[in-house]
Amino acid sequence: MAQRMEDVQMSVICAICLEVWTRPKTLPCDHVFCEECLEKISTSNGRWIRCPECRKLHMVPVVGIRDSWPTQRALNNVADSLRKKDFQNPAESSPQSPRVFPPTKAKPTICNSWSSQDALNNATHGLRNMDLQDSAGPSPRSSGVLPRTKAKPLIAPKPSFPIPKSADPLRSYVEKQNFQRIKVGDKFAVIVQLCDRNGQVMAAKSGKENLTAFVDLKPSPRGFHKEEIKPSLTREGKYAIEYQAKRCGIHIVSILFQNETIQGSPVSIPVGPRGIRGCEIIGPLSCPLDAAEYHGKFLVTDSFSKAVFLIDHAGREIKKLNVPENMKQKFLPMAITTFENRMLVTDPGNKCAHVYQNLDDSPRPFGSPYLQLPMGIAVSRRNGDIFIVDECLRQILVFRSNLQFVQAISGQSFSSSSEKQGKQYLQNPSMMTINMKGDKLYIVDRAKGGNDCIKIMNVCNNTFERNINITCFHKLARPFGVSLDQDENIFVSVKIETKNISSGYIVIFNSEGKYLGNIKSLKHQRLVSPFGLFVSSSPGGMPSVIYVVDGNLEKPGDCSLKGFII
Repeated sequence: MAQRMEDVQMSVICAICLEVWTRPKTLPCDHVFCEECLEKISTSNGRWIRCPECRKLHMVPVVGIRDSWPTQRALNNVADSLRKKDFQNPAESSPQSPRVFPPTKAKPTICNSWSSQDALNNATHGLRNMDLQDSAGPSPRSSGVLPRTKAKPLIAPKPSFPIPKSADPLRSYVEKQNFQRIKVGDKFAVIVQLCDRNGQVMAAKSGKENLTAFVDLKPSPRGFHKEEIKPSLTREGKYAIEYQAKRCGIHIVSILFQNETIQGSPVSIPVGPRGIRGCEIIGPLSCPLDAAEYHGKFLVTDSFSKAVFLIDHAGREIKKLNVPENMKQKFLPMAITTFENRMLVTDPGNKCAHVYQNLDDSPRPFGSPYLQLPMGIAVSRRNGDIFIVDECLRQILVFRSNLQFVQAISGQSFSSSSEKQGKQYLQNPSMMTINMKGDKLYIVDRAKGGNDCIKIMNVCNNTFERNINITCFHKLARPFGVSLDQDENIFVSVKIETKNISSGYIVIFNSEGKYLGNIKSLKHQRLVSPFGLFVSSSPGGMPSVIYVVDGNLEKPGDCSLKGFII
């Protein structure tokens, strides 16, 4: 009789509170618990419940636990009947003594072990046997034959369901997402899913888990510090690391859980420029090739007018730079750059370069014995050295700040293996720029056969570091101008020719050659044939506008200087 009572009791006891069921609810995994107990073990937002028996995670419908899952009426009736039965001695059932159930041994359970149907069958079978025993006659204990014994203190049995485990950083992971076409100013979110040691997903509890996230730029630019982001909790029980991109570049999102890196971290997210059309400056330009910023104004070289113009933001001509009389006939300004108050211009017509100390003085030519077809020019901000690319010689000529010739660097002098020697030397170099540290040159090399690229050369040891192939929309593009921003992101003006029309774009890479995006204008304001370009920084140090010279060699006069907000 006692064994049957224990079997019936075990069949109708809730595994959470260890009491007889009260309004039993059946979860989708077919395990039964009290309604009040399910309310207690639900998550803080009441959206998730993990079954204590099989550890499966169930989503609570919007209507709540009371109205979502059905109440088992048959099990509820069995539980009520057991409450009415007197399972204890009369002395133990008195109001002065608390009612306790006989001790039971905790049985190991597995998934679907105590389902609602099994519990109903066991409880019904136990009650049927008890009724038969009562009809046969009173038991010896109820008749008072055996001596009464004092009730011993009982210890509550241990719960048979597995104890919930905390999230495991080695099992938690970052959900795969497609981070494409993210631009400066856009907001992106990285989703994190927590899991236990068995790999089962867990509902996140805000403020309960030690989850931290950091955002950095790769490579880390000057003036940018790693930022810590506080994760937010989503409705699905996951964590979201939200961040608004402020600069171009590869954003690295590192996620730590309990000071350990989770799966899928760090996440690399490329962010390109906004590319909003800002302005268009026409002015006296006929066929501009290159431009540079000079004290808030613009210096533009014009090959058709054979002059260098200083214009303002409205396109008004402020000054036309002087040219020596003996060089006016062959004067062909190509590339231009500024350093402090000096202005330097390459002149392939006269096979030299010119330096202007100020706007009113005549230029001083230099490099005529060494230069044959000078194209690009750059000045090191570190020591004032001048670098000039010669397309005919396929060399880079170096001059000191006092215009004294130092050396000519050719492809053969680059320290590279013999296997890569043929791929690394300059084939058809044109424009060039240098970084702020003055240790790297970025050279546009328009090679034969469409193998155009940007070659990065280390000035300290005269070696190539990397080649960046120029492609746009899976098509080979012809590059012309190149420029850098303060984060050393590379801006390249390119031209794509098709059968019907030619289009121009500005393609952006980071300093390691990773593609970030491109800038293109609308059909009625599109780039036709972009040439030289430069990046203008705002007073706060953030790159704000990129200016590109858009010319049309077939239609002189249909040219302008266009600015795009980054």
